[in-house]
Amino acid sequence: MIKEKVDRKKIIRRIEKLSADKLDELLNFINKIDDKKSAKNKILSFAGAWESIDNSVFDDFTKHLISKREQK
Repeated sequence: MIKEKVDRKKIIRRIEKLSADKLDELLNFINKIDDKKSAKNKILSFAGAWESIDNSVFDDFTKHLISKREQK
């Protein structure tokens, strides 16, 4: 907890020293970090989605997956 506060203060001090033209670059970088986190959370929201699927339906789906994709 203390290290986190110290790190945040260091980051803020360094941001305050940045030139105005570098602020856009930093903001874009931060947005990319947030976007990756959001994408990961969206993917993880599907975890367990097939948990209750019937085994025969799942087996049929996986056995015929390639042929079904080729039909489209």
